[in-house]
Amino acid sequence: MIRFFNTTLSKFLGSARYLIPSVYQGDDWIPQHTSVMVDDLSDGFYSNFEIGHETRDVEGYSSFCLGSISTSTSQDGHLVLKGHELLLSLVLLLIEVYTRAGDRTGLQNLLYFNRFGERSINPEFELYHDVLEYLIAGTYIDPKTLSGATRNLMAQYQEIKICLKDNLDPDHLPFFAVWLLHEGYLEITAADSEAGAVILRKALAYDNLSAEKHLLVSLHKKLGRY
Repeated sequence: MIRFFNTTLSKFLGSARYLIPSVYQGDDWIPQHTSVMVDDLSDGFYSNFEIGHETRDVEGYSSFCLGSISTSTSQDGHLVLKGHELLLSLVLLLIEVYTRAGDRTGLQNLLYFNRFGERSINPEFELYHDVLEYLIAGTYIDPKTLSGATRNLMAQYQEIKICLKDNLDPDHLPFFAVWLLHEGYLEITAADSEAGAVILRKALAYDNLSAEKHLLVSLHKKLGRY
């Protein structure tokens, strides 16, 4: 079975454990992507925010589409098939917001997934696990110890720090965090079975979501599932 639905960033991170194996990571990072993302998010936030607003006012803010994610169900969690760079950028952004605004954001519980008493970063990036742990803890990382892929990650994080500082007033960060988590939404394509995962992987050869959905519907009809 394959489902299409929208969900907020908060519900996405809080509902399941997401896995991103190292084979899907390490792509070249493009600085413009990060700066455009932060610019767009800050513009979306400030189109709603007014001085004097309280946290409860954020519920009336307009929603914001963060992008699309494709997942398939596995024994250990949900495997992310598409949207790895988007998720990494969002996680780095959440880490920086948490670092600057602290407990006022309520972010720490969402950055981790608890299962049977064990806590892991969510999404779980195999390649970047240790570096992300250090960033959340505020531990110094010696650049000389980083590999090519993790150097790219740190460069991306530094770009987010600069863009966030330039675009958002520190006093507004808690409001921004609430808006991002509860009004920022993701377009999800989810395969809940192995057969669905096979279909979804074929569909992901297409470059855009409309073509992807068209192929999925076509394949479903051939299988007698539509």
